[in-house]
Amino acid sequence: MCAIIGDLRLPGSWRELVSGYLASGEERKKESNERRRLEEKLRRIRIQYREGDIDRREHQQESALTKAALDATRVSVDDEVVGYGDHIEGLLEAWGRRRWRSATSC
Repeated sequence: MCAIIGDLRLPGSWRELVSGYLASGEERKKESNERRRLEEKLRRIRIQYREGDIDRREHQQESALTKAALDATRVSVDDEVVGYGDHIEGLLEAWGRRRWRSATSC
């Protein structure tokens, strides 16, 4: 375990690498399509309410559900992954200090 932690190294630009990796790909495209679909749904709900096709209660309920789904698509893995990287950096820093202070190895 000591060797594994001692050998861990993150490149200086790890945040950019992770963000670039996550930003590219099919998952990001799906998220974008889902956001557009939900935004269009909100637009249609407003039109239905304005035209009198749905009442105020139904408008509020449908809008709230759609907005919640839209907000959920904003929660990105990027923040979580960057947080994990920050923890690894902190671990490496703490590990380095421990190794300097300790005369014995693991």
